[in-house]
Amino acid sequence: MNEKDFFKEATKEMIVDLKGMDMNNIHKEMKVKSGKRLHISVYSKAAVIIIVCVISLGTVGVGASALYHRWSDGIRDKYQISSGDTEKYEQSGLASFPGEDSDVNAVTQDGVTISVAQTIVDNYFAYVALKVEGFAIEDGQTPGFGIHTCTLNGKAIGSFSSFYAEKVLNETGKVATRDGELIQNYELEDGSMEYHILLDSEGTKGFLGGKKISIELGNLGVYDDSLGIQTENEGTWKFEWTLSGDSTSVIRKVHTVLENTGAVVTECEISPISIRAVIDISNAKHIKNDELYAVLSGVKLKDGTILTHITDAGTGSLLKNGTYQILFSTDRILDVDQVESLLFQKTSKCEGSTYTIEDLYEVPFR
Repeated sequence: MNEKDFFKEATKEMIVDLKGMDMNNIHKEMKVKSGKRLHISVYSKAAVIIIVCVISLGTVGVGASALYHRWSDGIRDKYQISSGDTEKYEQSGLASFPGEDSDVNAVTQDGVTISVAQTIVDNYFAYVALKVEGFAIEDGQTPGFGIHTCTLNGKAIGSFSSFYAEKVLNETGKVATRDGELIQNYELEDGSMEYHILLDSEGTKGFLGGKKISIELGNLGVYDDSLGIQTENEGTWKFEWTLSGDSTSVIRKVHTVLENTGAVVTECEISPISIRAVIDISNAKHIKNDELYAVLSGVKLKDGTILTHITDAGTGSLLKNGTYQILFSTDRILDVDQVESLLFQKTSKCEGSTYTIEDLYEVPFR
């Protein structure tokens, strides 16, 4: 039976079953112990048939779709991932799920379970999301670990880490503050939290992929007023697996003068979550005014979209030939084939300000 005939037979049965169905019983309301009311959808046989049809059609013949994973809430938010892009990033190898696809088991210590939820890895950076379950904090507290070590093939590697926090908005839609500090929500809808780690390749291309990463966390607690950790759980959580990712990158030799600075951009590289640029500073002016300082801010896409303030953690290093190399991770996943140019700020503006192309130096990438 071909796909078309299969669908015909399945839907024929579905239509028959629909005739005798009481549609008023599709949605029922039940009262849970907390006193809140929860709306629950009760699936009919027709719905089950539809699901069977979709699964069966998806597995008939060669080229059937794979079963895709549930993405980390924090990674979705950080990289502003749309549901239509997740499949693409999984197929490219950029997104991996070590806790589901390998022998990286969850670890439980004194009632707190931690698992490796997801990774995003390109040529220069690796972003790791760990799921933390069974640990709660009070309003206004900030969670943290007293012990945090990362090694790659047994050697220490630079990293930045923190618990993922969702910004809280006030009634006007702006970020809410209390006593001059942002109000942040660390707990996800299911009551869990996420601990995020950004691993740095120290500027060496391809340094992370294919290597064994070891992460050890311990002394889980909350920060006190002096930024020390008040330990509430003295457990130790250890994980080890081999990193994999997407090695896609595009490199372009260019010669673009950043007008007022005298600096010349000579090389650019774009990877999915990183931007690298080499700048000849031999004729650069001694810059004392922030308004003349050029800062790598983002990219312009082929469709004209301008993405600014997307650079995250980064490094700068003076190369042997007197040029200066800057390398930043990004808070967006970039399609390297869609990048038209790199953007450097001509002037600095207040946080949250909108930049137009006139406020930016544009370095052609194509």
